[in-house]
Amino acid sequence: QMVYRRARVGVRSRDAYLSGAAHPSVFRARDIALARMVGLANAIKPDEVPPMVQLKVLEESEAEEGVDYFGEGLSEVLFDTPSAIARVWRSRAGRRSMVVTAADTQDPNGRALRFDWVRLRGDPEGVRITPLTPDGRYAHIEMDWQDPLPAPGSPDILSHRVDIGVFANNGIHDSAPAFISILLPSHERRVYEPGPEGGLRIA
Repeated sequence: QMVYRRARVGVRSRDAYLSGAAHPSVFRARDIALARMVGLANAIKPDEVPPMVQLKVLEESEAEEGVDYFGEGLSEVLFDTPSAIARVWRSRAGRRSMVVTAADTQDPNGRALRFDWVRLRGDPEGVRITPLTPDGRYAHIEMDWQDPLPAPGSPDILSHRVDIGVFANNGIHDSAPAFISILLPSHERRVYEPGPEGGLRIA
């Protein structure tokens, strides 16, 4: 995954790799750079192979069915795996937060790791990521409800999702991303205003 994404057409720098344009929902065949992929794969030495990021949610905003949203038997949790965490924003709350850790990530060669948490999709003003440790193994994520925006690199696709990528760097190579994704239901339109206690409430 790292080799495929890092060597795609248009992904010529680390900054480009740590951006939404390098990690679309759907990959187009014309963006495959086969020679670059082979070259990158051959350039990675056995003791330089990056790890697979392992994610875990430690804290998050919780919503109660029948109080914060309606839908018997529904949950905001879609799934939790080591490489992907997915939620559906059903709650009426205008702001939500999570504390997520990548502390279980281990480099296969014992190299020290640092982590980058990157907003890949969503309103840049409505997503705030704060690393909680110097190496970035823990992060606090705060999001505001937001209107859909064009998907990075695909202006014809309107995205109703916030995507955050988590990358581990072993000093030589970045890993493939792990993802935190929050879907904002496309059949809803909400308008929020400041609440009496400084939060957001539906107007």
